Amino acid sequence: MASSSPTLIFGSGTIGGERYAFKTAADVEALLSELKQLGIDRLDVTPRHPPGHNYLAETLYGQAGAVPKGFIIDVKNLINPQDTSGSLSAASLRASIGGSLERLGLDKANVFYAYAPDAETPLREQAAAMDELHRRGLFSRLGLSNFPAEQVAEWVAIAEEEGYVRPSVYQGQYNLICRGAEASLLPLLRRHAIALVAYSPLAGGFLSGKPTSGDGAAGSRFAAGDPLGQFFRGLYDRPQFHAALRRMSEFLAPREIALPEAALRWLYWHSQLGEGDGIILGASKTEQVETNTADIRKGPLPQEVVDALEEVWTSINAEHPT
Repeated sequence: MASSSPTLIFGSGTIGGERYAFKTAADVEALLSELKQLGIDRLDVTPRHPPGHNYLAETLYGQAGAVPKGFIIDVKNLINPQDTSGSLSAASLRASIGGSLERLGLDKANVFYAYAPDAETPLREQAAAMDELHRRGLFSRLGLSNFPAEQVAEWVAIAEEEGYVRPSVYQGQYNLICRGAEASLLPLLRRHAIALVAYSPLAGGFLSGKPTSGDGAAGSRFAAGDPLGQFFRGLYDRPQFHAALRRMSEFLAPREIALPEAALRWLYWHSQLGEGDGIILGASKTEQVETNTADIRKGPLPQEVVDALEEVWTSINAEHPT
């Protein structure tokens, strides 16, 4: 694939999850072997993966030998998603990255992300704490995730004023039907040479073309009781998104392009992502990674498809800006 294209990264939300295929170190080792064959050598993990079982994904990666196998690993700080207060204090950050590195068997993380804003700890203290950890050699690049644009700008200003490590990576949700970042966040990132790593390229499974509610969701990520599925249902299980899916599916069907394929090819080849940026691919089983990478490698979409998808996005954004 073109060197000007974004990097594919494997996300770890399903590692260790009871509903998914990667339950043991042996399962994860087999997955890592397949990722290497597919040309994916970068992992994204957080201490709270899988949801409800803190540290299990990191532990399984460590047991499966991700580091000696040559994988580049990005980590996030530990948060309580219901209350992130204090999660970016100096003590919390030291404990979080120290634990992650130990579980992974890693000396230095590639990216260390501030996972979400912390309203309790002053931003200047957060920046100072991250700089101290960077000076200690615990990570190479500072990342921010899920921060509003104004806080990104403020963090950059503080870092430049104090001589601290600057954020150079931002991770946020960006996909075919969630493009709000293009309005103000992406221009800000480009001005400050901050890469964008997009998560949820299939909108948490909503763009998979499978049912996301009712009886049809049984056994899927959107089934009742699945924490990840419930999160994404809250974002996308709305009439305007269901209508958009129907429009796109009806347009794509006679052209023999599946909806998830179109979404992935659009994000990789036609979105505002480029060299230095990234796309996080998740999967509940190895075959999904194989299918997704094969779809991306089919190359750019026909222009008529790109135009049709743009029209759908315009209608979504007019009704429900994201």
